Amino acid sequence: LNATGPITYRDAISEVNSSGLNADLNSSEISLLGADYQLTDQQGRGGAEKLTVNQSGLELLNASFTTCPTETPLWAIQAEEILLSREEGWGETHDMVLRIMDTPVLYLPYFTFPIDERRKSGLLTPNISSSDRYGIESITPYYWNIAPNYDATITPRYMSKKGLQMQGEFRYLSDNNEGLVALEYLDKDDSEPELDERFLFHWQQQSYFDANWRAAIDITNVSDDNYLTDLGSNYATRTDTQLYRTGSLSYLGETWRTDIKVQNFEVLGDHTESYAALPQISFSQTSPFRFSDIEFTLNGELSHFTNDTAIIEKATRIHIEPKASYGYQEHAWSFLSEFSVLHTNYKQEGDLANTDYAETVSRTLPKVRLYSQLNFERDTTMIDNGIQTLEPQVQYLYTPDKDQADIGLYDTTKLQDDFFGLFRDSRFSSVDRIAAANQFTLGATTRLFNDNSEELFNFSA
Repeated sequence: LNATGPITYRDAISEVNSSGLNADLNSSEISLLGADYQLTDQQGRGGAEKLTVNQSGLELLNASFTTCPTETPLWAIQAEEILLSREEGWGETHDMVLRIMDTPVLYLPYFTFPIDERRKSGLLTPNISSSDRYGIESITPYYWNIAPNYDATITPRYMSKKGLQMQGEFRYLSDNNEGLVALEYLDKDDSEPELDERFLFHWQQQSYFDANWRAAIDITNVSDDNYLTDLGSNYATRTDTQLYRTGSLSYLGETWRTDIKVQNFEVLGDHTESYAALPQISFSQTSPFRFSDIEFTLNGELSHFTNDTAIIEKATRIHIEPKASYGYQEHAWSFLSEFSVLHTNYKQEGDLANTDYAETVSRTLPKVRLYSQLNFERDTTMIDNGIQTLEPQVQYLYTPDKDQADIGLYDTTKLQDDFFGLFRDSRFSSVDRIAAANQFTLGATTRLFNDNSEELFNFSA
């Protein structure tokens, strides 16, 4: 069967607009000339001088392919031949050119790529670079699709100034657990001959025992203080001065949540050692009690901290925070009022003589917060069919001043000062310090959205 003229062909996997059609009714193979195609059961589109549809998928000659939905794709491949196998979920190209923003950036004589979510064992894109630190560096990852719920990535990393480092990551998923185990190993560092083997170990896991109980673990360990600075890693940053080791067990009830956490650190270099939390037990009310339009919630914690290198070697902290709140919200306006009482008890042990610290401390502070926000929007001519918003917000915060020099700092740091921090109800990450406040804060944000409701710009002051 032959046909010419504008032709639209549709089947279960594709829609094709072409200028001609040749069909073999015996083999159920159809060839279309001058074709623009769109995959209908998954992302993918492009053009081809000749497109052949058969039982296994699509065969394209002098063709292009992209998964970008926009008219001008962010990326696309052009190839002498492209094979798209719907059965395997993979594409195969010959004499391929990768184009980014219509600019050719890479040529490969042969390449395979996924066209759906299925995985396939094979080499991933290598990376070759040069630097003063590593010399010539070559990273060649290999992906191993072991099973539907297990996979691994094995990555030889060759550095001409340091040697061959092997990296491995194993991911697993079961009915009750998901996680990954990673190991990086360098047998001998040619630039640091006085060091023995260098390694990094990382283990992260989430466990779900039933609808209520869950657990988590997150451990990172390195062979020496300078490992991250010298070699870098995907599991920590070069600027980290300590590595977390945490484990937690949580219970989620209908109205309450309880967490038991243990946390320790590996300090890197000559940095101050942080307190270990062994353990920290916290509880929170997940479903507030309501009386009329007022909500009542209760949060609290019991924590025991240890640090053999600090003046306060051991400390126990009990914190209770009941809160009453009232909120009101309409389409363009919202209002929230909160009143809470922050009560904390400390028992501190160590060489406290000639210091401001006290063995026992009890602190009770009230806190009042009033917050309101308006949302205005209008059409704007700055972009086609665009919308501009104006979102003023105001807050009043009151907490009385209290001298807290007799309390140690265990897990509390000052939060970053930025626009969003102006409307927080606390300047600190935990309760060892509660900042005094008697202030009004006024601010506003404006945003620009396109006709797809995508935010293009925002400014806050």
